[in-house]
Amino acid sequence: MSTSPRLEVWSLADLVRLVTGGRIRVPAFHRPFVWNVDQTVAVFDSIARGLPIGAITILRKPAPAERVRIGPVEVEAEADDEAIWLIDGQQRLAALVGGLTAPGEVDDERFRIFYDLDEGIFRSVPLGAQLESSWMPASKLLDTRARLAWYQQSGHATSESNQSLEAGEAMTLPFREYRLPVYEFEGNEPPAAEVFVRLNTLGTRLSAEDVRQAQRPASRSQRRTTLQAVSRSVISTGFGKINEPTLRDYLGIIGLASNDLADLDRLILDAIRFLRSEAAVPHLITLPDSGALPAVALFVRRYGYPSGRIAELLRRWLWRHFATGVTRFHLPSKRTRAQMPNLVREALADDPYDTVATLLSQTPETRLVVNESVIEHDSAVGLLAMLSAGPLNLDTGLPEKPTMLFKQNRSSLLPIFPGRRHIDLPNMIMTTATPTRPAASVLSEAAEDVLASHLVDRSTLDALSELQESLFFRLRGQRIMSAAQDLIDFHAEWGSHGGRTMADLMRTVG
Repeated sequence: MSTSPRLEVWSLADLVRLVTGGRIRVPAFHRPFVWNVDQTVAVFDSIARGLPIGAITILRKPAPAERVRIGPVEVEAEADDEAIWLIDGQQRLAALVGGLTAPGEVDDERFRIFYDLDEGIFRSVPLGAQLESSWMPASKLLDTRARLAWYQQSGHATSESNQSLEAGEAMTLPFREYRLPVYEFEGNEPPAAEVFVRLNTLGTRLSAEDVRQAQRPASRSQRRTTLQAVSRSVISTGFGKINEPTLRDYLGIIGLASNDLADLDRLILDAIRFLRSEAAVPHLITLPDSGALPAVALFVRRYGYPSGRIAELLRRWLWRHFATGVTRFHLPSKRTRAQMPNLVREALADDPYDTVATLLSQTPETRLVVNESVIEHDSAVGLLAMLSAGPLNLDTGLPEKPTMLFKQNRSSLLPIFPGRRHIDLPNMIMTTATPTRPAASVLSEAAEDVLASHLVDRSTLDALSELQESLFFRLRGQRIMSAAQDLIDFHAEWGSHGGRTMADLMRTVG
């Protein structure tokens, strides 16, 4: 076949829109949806973890008006001169779109997918089974309005339940950012049925022993890698760049041998995933303490990836520790990269609960108040505070993506008054936009939602419009400090109980 496919990528939102809009058609040679519950749950888990799920192959050609059914989605599709015919990938597509759009009353449990906010896992729940209040329907992941309504109805919008809300919002990120590779045929029509058969029959089916062998941990000799490869692995996550000397330091800090690079790679990636999804730290630039990453990696090495109550308490410890660097509380000595890992190492016990309890006992329990260090130009907490406001792009008005704001280990900060000596955060706007006019002029004409997303209120805007720079810097600095305080309070959970929940105690007794 001489026709070569063109590679493009679709977001999951694109996928849902195309299916529910009747743009995607299924040729007659396709079998019906045959995946089981475990396979459907696995594809959601793969996306949550950023793992590839395989490509989809399509062909564009005319299609008549007809009723189209893909998984539980059934639409009356209009005639389309450029309909998208699905050559391969129907099972993955049906599982994804089915789980992301299924109404609450759908009776096929393969599409009744829920995200457990407490356990951090996806699960299928049969129709009629008792639903826990912490099980968020997967159909809410891409629908912000429906998700917020569900939080409200489920009691997760209250201050007492904000950890669940945070867990739900963290899980929306991988689903919003996931990109699915799509091979599209152009030009003369390829023999679609032949492509389908070849894609699904070439090769030899894995035996049970093959599967077991693939799942076994590789021996040390099979897992050889390099520090450069580990560094590239970190870069690929969009979390920033960790140079090789720092990674070499991590080996000793975490307690790994010099040739345990595959283990280092795994532990660092798990630590990055935790910092992003649980601690709301999207990038190295926004990491308030450089020792947090190897500290989490050390914890993961001992106990595995944190989840549930352990994850909650570990996140609480991290933020209480972060707070000590931007508040009136002073540490007795200068921080080093090894300080937080040393605290973890000294606290290690057989039970992870005992470890996090010891760690929390070493941090303040009462509320710490931020000081002006949080608005300095290199303050990671200050950047996180600005990010927590949900900055909108100055050119488009669309939400900024953290992965784009912090590319190449540099933050996208645009000075409001360029050329001034004041280089701290009150004089900066967090945006990837490159306006042709000064940022001060753009802000003075911006919509209220754009201003609010950059922590500019009416009085601050008035000072900006009147070119009262000192007043503007003071007022905006106060807004950033207030946002930083709210952020720390939210994650540090001052005064909260630090032990096991009643459910944990019951499981221990059982």
